[in-house]
Amino acid sequence: MIRIEKANITQLNTITTLYRTCGKKMVEEGFDNWGDFYPPVALIQEGIESETLFCLLEEDQLLGVIALDAVQPVQYEKVQWQYPTTINLIVHRLAIAVKAQKKGYAKKLMAFANLHAQENGYTAIRLDAYSINEGLLKFYRQLGYQSTKETISLGAEWKHPFICFEKEI
Repeated sequence: MIRIEKANITQLNTITTLYRTCGKKMVEEGFDNWGDFYPPVALIQEGIESETLFCLLEEDQLLGVIALDAVQPVQYEKVQWQYPTTINLIVHRLAIAVKAQKKGYAKKLMAFANLHAQENGYTAIRLDAYSINEGLLKFYRQLGYQSTKETISLGAEWKHPFICFEKEI
């Protein structure tokens, strides 16, 4: 049975391994945005401790993770959002285990994000995606997210900009 629950500290190593495995696959596919450096273990642990990191599990097997909070990157301040509200849920670090990809699990986590937003009084969901990852951009658009006109840079570690997306709840 598939379930989504808050991550706990005993899952830190498993979650980190999932992110690193995904990062390695992304590099193999030509995307340099995660590699073996992102997200840092401290950021994963912070998500666990703040109860903003969620795991998608089947039995006890970790299939995916997503971070949901109201913390916008400072770069979002310069974006012309279609829904300029202060009550936004921000999606960070969505990842699906390599062997579980292309099976609908990312959609399940994004549906969970939508439900989480509704249940907690958010009026819009915002996120960003690496601009050269056409598959990911298409995925978010198919879920009803609209891209903004601006792109943002999240730091020198990344060679390409990120495209911002939003969806009204």
